[in-house]
Amino acid sequence: MLDAWLDHMLPHRQSIFGALWLLFPTALFVGIAGTIFGHIVEPGVDFYLYMLTGLVIWAPINHALTGAGNCYGANRAFILIGGLPLPVFNLKLIFHSFLQFVTQFILILIAWLILMPTLSFELIYVFPAVVLLFLFLLPLSIAISLIGARYNDFAEATRAVQRILFLATPIIWTASVDQERFQALSPFLFLNPFFFALELIRSPIIGAPINHSYWIPLVGYVFVTWVIGILCYRVLARETPLWI
Repeated sequence: MLDAWLDHMLPHRQSIFGALWLLFPTALFVGIAGTIFGHIVEPGVDFYLYMLTGLVIWAPINHALTGAGNCYGANRAFILIGGLPLPVFNLKLIFHSFLQFVTQFILILIAWLILMPTLSFELIYVFPAVVLLFLFLLPLSIAISLIGARYNDFAEATRAVQRILFLATPIIWTASVDQERFQALSPFLFLNPFFFALELIRSPIIGAPINHSYWIPLVGYVFVTWVIGILCYRVLARETPLWI
């Protein structure tokens, strides 16, 4: 885990603003895109906080998905030496993703001080939702890493899918402008596990009511992904050092 912390902080050690570069790009994007798209969302929604929260939640998802495809290749020397099971490198990747989430959450705290949203006791649901999100990302990263070690093109395919998922998930847009639009989008949203995690984490942060029915599909996605991750590990792990 210390390696993940060093990987998180050292790339910015020689820059003028240091670790603040972990916050500047997101803050700039929210400032510009929030001003542009804020006019087309549901009235009453503070779109700056809405978009900021979505981007902060998406940061660890993006890092985990884009890094998983080449996770074992990037740690080839350590894997060939032996002694460490493959999931250790996925744990490092996921912990690095968690550090990104924690670091960028500072922006949400600043937004709270500026915008003063109405918060409720439902804020406690953020913690189990975050746990479920990372429990989902861990086996998903293991499966992607194993397949990516076998097929080099899979990492590129994963990054392409990640970009599509970003646009298909309500981060810079909202699905609740009207009921008719939500009904039209619901078949696509419900096939996207990140939609449920995003809504369960973001809703209490921005002061919106939680749709507690979303817990069931999110837990189901976590369970299925663990089954897939375990199966991939049992089938592919032994040959992985030969592929990288």
